[in-house]
Parts: sequence; C-alpha cells; structure tokens
Amino acid sequence: MSDNNNYINVRKAEISDSGIISKLCGQLGYPATKEDVRNKLQGILSNYDHAVLVAEIEGAGVVGWVHAFVKHLFYVETAVEIGGLVVDEKNRKKGTGKALMQGVEQWARENGYIGVVLRSNEDRKGAHIFYKSIGYSHIKNHLTFYKAL
Repeated sequence: MSDNNNYINVRKAEISDSGIISKLCGQLGYPATKEDVRNKLQGILSNYDHAVLVAEIEGAGVVGWVHAFVKHLFYVETAVEIGGLVVDEKNRKKGTGKALMQGVEQWARENGYIGVVLRSNEDRKGAHIFYKSIGYSHIKNHLTFYKAL
C-alpha cells in the first residue's frame, strides 16, 4: 500500500518484532518490556484465533501494530475484536493505521467472520475520528469493570 509517498507493508508479526512492539505499547499508554511482549507473543502467534500484524514503512522499519482476536459468544455471531492498535507518533496520518485495519478486516473475511468490533477509551477523541473515517460506527457506550485476583 502506498500513501504520502511511503510504501506501507503489512505483515504478520514475528518474535523478532518484540522490541518495537514493546516500545509502541508504551506510546499506547501500556508500558511492557521486550521480554514480556516476547513471552506473550509466543503464545498469541500459535493461537489461530489471534492475529498480530505489523506495518513497516520503507526506511523507517516497523511503525505500528494491531492485535485482533476472535470473540466467541453464545448470543451473537462470531466476530473479531481489536485488542490494540498503535502507530508510532512520528508516523501517524500516513495511512498506516488504515492499512493495519484493512489487514485485520482481510484476515477476518478470509476466516469467515462477520465483522470487526473495537473499543476505544472515551478520551481518545482522535482515534474516534479515525475509526469513523474508515467506516466504523459508534454503536454503544459501556462501563468496564475489573477485579484484581
């Protein structure tokens, strides 16, 4: 894919991408060590219900990633959910996020899933504008609860 004179290559993540994925996790607001990412990525990459894609820009290397997983529920058709998406802050607004999302959508279609769901913190206004610009609709608000064990 080409946008703003840069070639964007979207491919499956590899264990060797752990360092840059870790760095980008921090930009997303969720710091993670390279070792933590490597350990989790090893399990995720072996699970057919998950896809982790990275985007490379010529001359810049990997500048973004997206993690998608299949959400199996009894009461709705099986869909894919986005677990995380981030593009390096120096490389945003170049089509990279769109290319990553198109990669997930292609993976979902190839595997027979009916759609892609994503959740975005209410404070991420720029992300909301981006998602709407690539065809996603805001369908509901909800609260998220957590209990540490």
